[in-house]
Amino acid sequence: MRRELRLTLGATLAISLVIEILLVPAILFWPRFEDKLEVLSSLAPIQVLKDQLSYIEQTGVAGYVLAQHFFKVCSSLGVLAAALLAAPAVAGHAMRGTLELVLARPISRPRMLLERWLLGAFALCAPVFLTTLTIPPLVERVGESLDQVPLALCALHQTLFLLAIYSLGFLGSCLSRNPWLVAGAVLFGGLLQFALYMVETATQWSLFRLSDVPTYIDVYQRGALDPKLWIPMAATSLISLGLSLVAFARRVP
Repeated sequence: MRRELRLTLGATLAISLVIEILLVPAILFWPRFEDKLEVLSSLAPIQVLKDQLSYIEQTGVAGYVLAQHFFKVCSSLGVLAAALLAAPAVAGHAMRGTLELVLARPISRPRMLLERWLLGAFALCAPVFLTTLTIPPLVERVGESLDQVPLALCALHQTLFLLAIYSLGFLGSCLSRNPWLVAGAVLFGGLLQFALYMVETATQWSLFRLSDVPTYIDVYQRGALDPKLWIPMAATSLISLGLSLVAFARRVP
């Protein structure tokens, strides 16, 4: 368990560092981006990008930071992290032939599985909140200000989105013996959904509509999560976790 905790903390720090490295220059670039926003809007090759730039033009630095941090970085990097954290949770042991040793530990299967789910969920979600805390002091460097509480609510919405993806991947790991197949399925699904988002006639069918710029702008401005969005995402995580517990209870090495 100590080894798993160390790995979880290592993954948390690594993901946080990558997000922060991408966040800092993005925020510091805001003054130059603001000056060129009108030109960029006119040059945007597809309607979806024009819409995103229009939202930023209307909301200023808030829309820009929400787009850069949550939609661009946390969503894309988070899908990758969700796949890599969820896929080996059970299927990795099955592939290596060590699942029998894991099941022989003197703790119940539900507790064992919940511990694994929680460790992965922590490594996935903690970096979103940790890096979000650095946004207010960073935007002050460019002469702007943003409130921490609505930013934290945006981070909560982001983590619910990522947890739903992670939990589906975790369920796949409980059912499979091949972690690479599970990770590939999650990543392929994420890429497909993002591709749909970028197509004007299909964008409404993309799950990334749950985590796009207008969604975060709405959360930030209202100071509250939208129950029509967060309840289905939370339900997806809980149902997937419940099915994972059932599958793991019946799992044989």
